[in-house]
Amino acid sequence: MRNLLAILTFLLTILAFFGTLQAENIDHNGEKVEVDDPEACYPCHDDLKDHTHPVMIPYPPPGKENNYASPTVLTTAGIILLNGQVVCISCHDLGNPALNHPVEYDGASELCLVCHFK
Repeated sequence: MRNLLAILTFLLTILAFFGTLQAENIDHNGEKVEVDDPEACYPCHDDLKDHTHPVMIPYPPPGKENNYASPTVLTTAGIILLNGQVVCISCHDLGNPALNHPVEYDGASELCLVCHFK
């Protein structure tokens, strides 16, 4: 039993190590973009930083939890939070070729209403 536990621990360590070495990259307008890095958007989209939905913010905003859906609802709808924060890929799926790459989801008529109650 002790050997089995040691082997499982070793295998999990190897999986964790190799999982952190490979971020998901996707082709976006001829560039390879690391979708798990919110900062990867800004070299090309820096002009939008101050004019769109805020990113790199906690979800839900502290003290406003009653105005927002739970993180579990977002995950079920296909919306990604990284480390509990709203990031560019929370609303944009670079794998979707549609204009602005909206996340595809079910259950709401507007993407905004998946998170926001108002």
